[in-house]
Amino acid sequence: VVRLGEAISEAGLLPGDRVRAGAGISLAKLAVFAADAGLSGLEFAHGIPGSLGGAVFMNAGAYGGEMKDVLQSAELALPDGTVREVPAQELELSYRHSALEGSGALVTAATLKLTPAQPEDIRARMRELMEKHAGFVVNRGGATFEDVLRLMAHIEKTVFEKSGIRLEPEVRILKG
Repeated sequence: VVRLGEAISEAGLLPGDRVRAGAGISLAKLAVFAADAGLSGLEFAHGIPGSLGGAVFMNAGAYGGEMKDVLQSAELALPDGTVREVPAQELELSYRHSALEGSGALVTAATLKLTPAQPEDIRARMRELMEKHAGFVVNRGGATFEDVLRLMAHIEKTVFEKSGIRLEPEVRILKG
């Protein structure tokens, strides 16, 4: 597991309604940054508990929006030690997938192309979407890996028993 966190979590504005941010920034913080700048397009990401790098890697999305809708390019640290800026089209983004899977590349930053809008309208949309997605399990520090897996299994079983719908985790579960 690579946790970039605050080390590369700065965001800045670029000409042409674009935002450039480090891969460690949280999606919530990035969505608020964009809203404050009057840039729409990340409202869907505000409630996703993850980082920009992870969101690019798996083409995260919710409420009809996905990273592929706003991603212009990604800066990658490649396995050979080089760093390369890659246009979004080369990442082959599809439902919770990118060409980065299995590549050994690490997302270090991304440039997003957004749309001008009124900040209050953007914030209202983010408030409207908050707490409506029950598909996240967030460990706030006390649970073990096994605890989270058991909870996920319980949720999947309960939903299936009550609705006949079989949930499929979108996360990558890595066992060492």
